[in-house]
Amino acid sequence: MYGDRLTGYDMVEATKVWLKKNGGEEKSVCEILRERGWEGIGEAEVFLSHVQAETPKETMEAMRDIDRRFPPPRARSTTTRGSGSTTSASAS
Repeated sequence: MYGDRLTGYDMVEATKVWLKKNGGEEKSVCEILRERGWEGIGEAEVFLSHVQAETPKETMEAMRDIDRRFPPPRARSTTTRGSGSTTSASAS
C-alpha cells in the first residue's frame, strides 16, 4: 500500500496483476470484460478527472454523484412536449 490507507495507486497495481493473470497486459480491463460477454461496456459518456491519492471509496462516491446528476441516456426521463407526461427512455 501507498501509505497507511488504500488509494488509487494501490488499485492500479492490483489491476496490473489482474491483467497479467488474465493475459491482458496489452488490453484494458474493459476490453477483457467485453470479450467475456459483459454488458454495459461501450464508449465513455462522461470523463471523471480525479487524483490517484484518493481512496477507491472516494472515487466511487464521485462516480455515483455524477451518475445521479447526469444519468446515462437509457435511464434519463423525457417529457413529451405539450402533454406534460414523463416517459423513460430505453436503450435499443
